[in-house]
Amino acid sequence: SVSMEDARPKINMAKLHFYCFGLGMFFMQMGWAICGNNQPGAVVRYKLNIDQHEWDSTYNRIVTSSSILGMMVGAIIATSLITYGRRILLLYFGVLAVIGTAMTLIVNVWVITAGRFLHGLSVGIFMAAGPRMLDETVPIHLLGSFGVYTNVYANLGVLLCLLLGLGLP
Repeated sequence: SVSMEDARPKINMAKLHFYCFGLGMFFMQMGWAICGNNQPGAVVRYKLNIDQHEWDSTYNRIVTSSSILGMMVGAIIATSLITYGRRILLLYFGVLAVIGTAMTLIVNVWVITAGRFLHGLSVGIFMAAGPRMLDETVPIHLLGSFGVYTNVYANLGVLLCLLLGLGLP
């Protein structure tokens, strides 16, 4: 008689861990988008030469909430876009996230806001498509140990953002 262990296909664990690490880079951006809202505020305000009262009353709210709004919109539209394929979504929106991040380097409050929104939009797509892709790739008997990758990398993104924020004035 053949045992259940013998019936399972051989798994390349190194390749599977590398695959999950690659997906984890997308998940890490969620933690980055959530945590990276307030820390750069003082630097942006200084660079744009905006007085404290005007920054606190208007711009701070707009700039810091733009990535969260983008994540919400991305998660909503991901439900209709996911039918085109999760891998292609991750690739296209990965490029869009890089473009959005590059836009935040331009010293203009509205360009920074738009860049943060685009990055958040991409993260919303990542968080809808990534876990589904992980569930479809990892063998069912390993889902318990690999299913934590989403949360581990999202929390790692928060941790990295906080650690990098220590260097801000």
